Amino acid sequence: MSLPGTWRDHLAALAACQPWPRYYHFRAGEMEVAAALCRLPRGETMLELGCGNAFHSYLLAGRFRRVIATDLAAPDPVTHTIGLDRARRLAEILGVDNLRLVAASAAALPVADESVDFVFSSNVLEHVHDQARAVAEIRRVLRPGGRCLTIVPAAMERVYNFPVSYAAIVHGMLKGLRRHAATDPPPSNGRGLDLGGGEAAGGSLAGRARRFLGRHYPTFPFPKPHGEYPSSTAEMLAHRASRWRRLFTSGGLEIERTFTTILAPHNLGLAFSFGTAYWIARAGWPLTRRLGALPGFRALGTSFALMARRPAGGAA
Repeated sequence: MSLPGTWRDHLAALAACQPWPRYYHFRAGEMEVAAALCRLPRGETMLELGCGNAFHSYLLAGRFRRVIATDLAAPDPVTHTIGLDRARRLAEILGVDNLRLVAASAAALPVADESVDFVFSSNVLEHVHDQARAVAEIRRVLRPGGRCLTIVPAAMERVYNFPVSYAAIVHGMLKGLRRHAATDPPPSNGRGLDLGGGEAAGGSLAGRARRFLGRHYPTFPFPKPHGEYPSSTAEMLAHRASRWRRLFTSGGLEIERTFTTILAPHNLGLAFSFGTAYWIARAGWPLTRRLGALPGFRALGTSFALMARRPAGGAA
């Protein structure tokens, strides 16, 4: 049974379901931009890849009679999967009665051929090892003429991530120095400066700093890749708009529209807090709604959104 009000009326109950602070405000704002820049379809069945806590499925549920939200069943920090427990809780709190949760990977969907009108995913494909296989699965489950909307990071997101990563390193080291100053002389258990990461004491300050970097930032001076890539540089190149487009066209889908949902450099705010990142994104959304589909502005965005269609004719 659907509950009265919207997600905003249940924020206290939903707090435990969100992966990071201001998540609901951030993703709802992004979806409002997407709705302004492309025509979101309606239909019989929708499927979400990598649903996380299924908040996107909730936002889109009113457009479809059935919603299938898929993700890996258990939390996995390697793939940034939070499991399906939070999705179950969110559906209970918000009373999403047309939602079915299914444990599945994006590369192997337990859904019949040509049975879905719309496939949605947000910040999922960068965590999938075989992205071509995932796109093939999207095409397989879509009915002829069915559409998919995919939101992924853009190359500029990695560019902006460089100063954020360095800020995080400096913050961790300063935190360790404060602990070091507070334990002078060193405690009797032999532990001294841990540089914020629990490294054992011993050796010079420079040596401890190197151990800190080796443990927490093994790719220093480059940021760690966030997705399924060998390096941050490889990730940035993989997130070029031309490469995302080629991935979908090679998979037999026709691209109808591309745009960015976040024109402002929001992830620079992550050097301070998730809330700061949200307010930077929000400040840029009015401009994004007007200019986010224009090539010059789209290239500056931190996200890349692609609406594609399975051709009405041709083999399955």
